[in-house]
Amino acid sequence: LSQPVITSPIIGANSVEQLNDILGVVDFRLDANEMQALNDASAWE
Repeated sequence: LSQPVITSPIIGANSVEQLNDILGVVDFRLDANEMQALNDASAWE
């Protein structure tokens, strides 16, 4: 969600347990180095 083109994450839960697991990472954050590594790995060429 920190990218300007991302407006909403897509989640898919098939049970209440899965939904609880997904919602448990709402406050998860990547640091700048982790974000850069992901951006580098997914860059369009």
